[in-house]
Amino acid sequence: MENDWAMRLFAFGSTNDGYLVNPNSARVNGLAASNDKDIGQSEESGLRISVAGPVNDALSAYASFRWNDYEGPNNHWIRELDKNSLKHPNIVDTTTNARHERDTTSAMLELVWEYEGMDVTSVTSHTDTESTRYSDLDISPEYLLDLIRPEDMKVFTQELRFTSTDDGSVQWLGGLYYSMYEEKMRSELIWWNTEAIGDNFTGPLGCAAGMDTCSGVWAGETLTLAQEQLNLRTPFEMRDRDKSHLAAFANMTSTYDDWELGLGLRIDKWENESTNLDSGFSSTKKETEILPKLSLTRFRDDGSIVYFTASKGYEPGGYNMTSLTGSTGLWGLIKRKLPVLKLA
Repeated sequence: MENDWAMRLFAFGSTNDGYLVNPNSARVNGLAASNDKDIGQSEESGLRISVAGPVNDALSAYASFRWNDYEGPNNHWIRELDKNSLKHPNIVDTTTNARHERDTTSAMLELVWEYEGMDVTSVTSHTDTESTRYSDLDISPEYLLDLIRPEDMKVFTQELRFTSTDDGSVQWLGGLYYSMYEEKMRSELIWWNTEAIGDNFTGPLGCAAGMDTCSGVWAGETLTLAQEQLNLRTPFEMRDRDKSHLAAFANMTSTYDDWELGLGLRIDKWENESTNLDSGFSSTKKETEILPKLSLTRFRDDGSIVYFTASKGYEPGGYNMTSLTGSTGLWGLIKRKLPVLKLA
């Protein structure tokens, strides 16, 4: 390209038949599904295009776009009833091939301003993923119980970084960072041959709940195709979850003869907001963490090094979608602090 600009294009595709087989066995009513016998088959393709070059004497840019598409197996459980068998069966005899379909697009822009003794870098990114996972929970050729899990995820990040570029014995780096993760899950159980009758249910749901309206294959009945494909959906995971970080960070290294001292500090404000759309409960956690780091390195004459590192990390708290009886909020997961000491 002209004016010192460059472009790169990369694309790929792959396919795999796998080794698992769905024989599509006949059900109690003599009917059989017509699934692809290669139940473990997967296909994936993607591309990435990137461009980079100088905008002016002080500013350069790098931009990229990525797309990825995947379809493959999901939760291919195999029921092995012989406890003495050491063989791994390759037969997955289910009504529907359990699949995972995922589509991801992302874009990134990096801008670098070069000044005397310092670079200023801005990195912006956005990723959007749509995913649907389907599972045949009863692991049988019959229409009984399935699960569908549609999930949308969006991630945005922004970093502003200042970096020293001189040749001095002290080098430093500092900046600000922000990220936002948004997830929406609309997962449902699919009860086949089921309908509501007043406060009761027919089919497998009625049988599982011990109701007098229990009917269908579990009750010894033989169903028509229309009867077994009649279905009712109940909520499984219906949630919204937003997680964010806002951080400031700084690092420096100082060299004295054969020794190097490193110091670092990150101040991280995190927040987790989770909502169970089925129960209507919503809860929020947010805290600020102070995370220091110290390292000391000795460069030896034979080219090896000896170093010591002490740092502090953490795993943010959050929520699952469970609520205790009488509670008006979600069951919380506490944050974990992770001190690290290493000598090598």
